[in-house]
Amino acid sequence: MRPSIIGAAFRDPYAGWVENITASSAVFLLGGIGMIKYMPGKARKVADMIPVDFVADQTIVVAAMMANTKNLHVFHSTTSHKNPTTVGFSNKTVHLYFTNNVPLKIISKCNVFLVPNKHAIKIL
Repeated sequence: MRPSIIGAAFRDPYAGWVENITASSAVFLLGGIGMIKYMPGKARKVADMIPVDFVADQTIVVAAMMANTKNLHVFHSTTSHKNPTTVGFSNKTVHLYFTNNVPLKIISKCNVFLVPNKHAIKIL
């Protein structure tokens, strides 16, 4: 199994569940508590993340399918082809969540700006 970036659960054990703060969830959390103000990125670009419960379910199915074969197969677990999520949508969703659910310990208000220029991000 080759999943893309694994994100929070869609449904199981409950929506938004994560066991560890890593990868995308770390960026979302840091943006949400105000530690990150600028992120390199373009709003229209696809953010290829897949919920952890989808990956777990697919891993079980693939293991069952491949249990009695000696052939090597690679299965990709992504969402960008049929159900793409953009960087801009992720940014807006994180902003909306942290605006409506302000953490007890924040550094500043959640407001992350996407900066498409690599040189500008260094200046900022």
